Amino acid sequence: MVRFATSFLAVLFLISISNAQQADWKAPGAQATLALWPHGAPGGAAASAAEADMTTAKDHVVAGRPVMRLGNVSRPTITVYKAEKNNTGAAVVVFPGGGYKILAIDLEGTEVCDWLTSTGVTCVLLKYRVPDTGPLPKSEAALQDAQRAVGMARAHAVEWGIDPQRIGVLGFSAGAHLAAALSTHFEKRAYDAVDAADAVSCRPDFAVLVYPGYLAVAEQNFAANAEIKVTEKTPPAFIVQTEDDPVHVESATIYFQMLKNAKVPAELHIYADGGHGYGLRKTAQPVTSWPGLVETWLRTIKILPSGDPVGEWPKGRAGDYGVDEAKLAAFDADIAAGKFSLVDSFKLIRCGTEIYEKKYAHDYGKIYGKEAVERGPLNPHLTGPYNYFDPAWHPYYQGTELHSMQSVSKSVTSTIIGIAIARGDFKASLDTPVLKYFDAAKTKNVDERKRRMTIRHALTMTTGLDWNEEVAYDDPKNDTAVMEGSEDWVQYVIDRPMAHEPGKIFNYSSGNTELLAQIFQKETGQDVETYGQKFLFEPLGMAHFWKRTPMGLPDTEGGLYLSDDGMAKLGTLILHGGVWNGQRILSHAWVADAMTAFTTSDEEGGYGYGYQWWLWPRKDGGANRYVWMGRGFGGQRLMIFPEEEMIAVFTGWKILGDEPGNAGFVERVLGTVTAKACGVK
Repeated sequence: MVRFATSFLAVLFLISISNAQQADWKAPGAQATLALWPHGAPGGAAASAAEADMTTAKDHVVAGRPVMRLGNVSRPTITVYKAEKNNTGAAVVVFPGGGYKILAIDLEGTEVCDWLTSTGVTCVLLKYRVPDTGPLPKSEAALQDAQRAVGMARAHAVEWGIDPQRIGVLGFSAGAHLAAALSTHFEKRAYDAVDAADAVSCRPDFAVLVYPGYLAVAEQNFAANAEIKVTEKTPPAFIVQTEDDPVHVESATIYFQMLKNAKVPAELHIYADGGHGYGLRKTAQPVTSWPGLVETWLRTIKILPSGDPVGEWPKGRAGDYGVDEAKLAAFDADIAAGKFSLVDSFKLIRCGTEIYEKKYAHDYGKIYGKEAVERGPLNPHLTGPYNYFDPAWHPYYQGTELHSMQSVSKSVTSTIIGIAIARGDFKASLDTPVLKYFDAAKTKNVDERKRRMTIRHALTMTTGLDWNEEVAYDDPKNDTAVMEGSEDWVQYVIDRPMAHEPGKIFNYSSGNTELLAQIFQKETGQDVETYGQKFLFEPLGMAHFWKRTPMGLPDTEGGLYLSDDGMAKLGTLILHGGVWNGQRILSHAWVADAMTAFTTSDEEGGYGYGYQWWLWPRKDGGANRYVWMGRGFGGQRLMIFPEEEMIAVFTGWKILGDEPGNAGFVERVLGTVTAKACGVK
């Protein structure tokens, strides 16, 4: 009976597609397009002109590309883009904007669906009726379409592989107003029921509002739109807008305040610059990183799986895997007692099994409360992601499990470059001059030494650029602090004078790694984060957030956030020579080169340095025997012990004064090992 019922529903689904009204606009790459109203839309006559792209040569472009402005829509449809890979069960109904006059159907429609499906979310793109100029009540036809679309998504949940309790809406501009209208007008349909899709709830489970309009009335001193009545039943919302938006940022702030007053969970992001109508297209403006913020928010409200769901380790007792439990407990007690300063977490993986995990709570709002409101090198802007004392940003991102990685970001950046080389997307030789990716005529201090500076030199911290990162990060003479306080980071770095011949002297420079962000973008046409999401973070199931520079590039030198699991998964990939769960992600040759000491540092007795990885020389005999490390400011430590097949992960946030060295951590971890070979009891 179950098989028959499923087949019968599938037949009905196919019939509904075949009977759909012919739409003027054909959605590219969709699995199905359905007429929203099988017998015609309620109360509406057809538009006086045919549905068409209304874009003209005078219309502005976004990120160098035109926008399709679909007008005269009188036959609404929904177009389904299923999340075929890593389907999370979540779904989003997308409402493009356009002032209720047109629909920005690609910028705020199909491109949004491409992003959503890449994150495992099924996308349902609503082509709603326009023009119906202005907000409610003038836009009631659009509200009818929105109610019907969510009802249909919920009614088709089984066929489309989605969870009917995790269906949200995402709207832009007028579409964001429509998302808010639906979020507050769901208890009663604005039309007579048509079929079973109108018998299920049309309440969204969440809403994302991107540069919303019409929620505050400018003519009434930005009073709340009287048609939008928030109650405790209104779904949670994520809202993003810029202060310079000509559509008025008050729409975002007033809706957030109404949600707050009703005790509805909400998250608001206001950026200084960015204007209106950017969609998902990356520009130099930081606001265009909003999709990553949405993904993190969806995890915090349990719409997307939290943490790192792919490839989790089995759990086991340390003693069964050649690790002394008493020594491990003593190490844990010393960490908890503060003998290793401000450690936030400790995880130990051996033989592919998690044998120890511990969190250590600290009240950083209290610890760094004074510094959080004082301008200085670690707080140049007083607010935002580069106030290292702000507990909303450091060490954990917005109260999630994602911890600031700081310079472990460098090791991840190196890994993504290696993946791109293996896949043939990064075609340049590592001996390619860095200046190939910059305009030498606009670069200061160009001499023959700078012309000889290569990608390999940037990877190995031997560019020869004059750079001071030897002093503390809260010292205004630290070049990294100066760079992070500047507008154009890579220009600051590439303009530095030369101090040495490239390839001769190791000089640790976060600026070198930020150069790699621009090099990667120019060479592959994609930024490091976007590429890494597809070929590293997603295959390994690594949740992340990545800060960006004021010019929009990923902060490759220190802006990445990962969970403990994410760090350990990266370590496992490297430990296994670039293979994850039987799938080759990274070439073995890259791993071997990355863990080769091209140069050395005299820090703590002498580290080797490979491709953005530190190599701790082991003290227990033999040359070229190392503990491989990713290290980050504040106490981020990813330690890989290749001979023991063991990975130790530490996070922390000791950012003032001297940070504990690594020797104590390495010695205590190695001191717990009782069996050299990796094996189960």
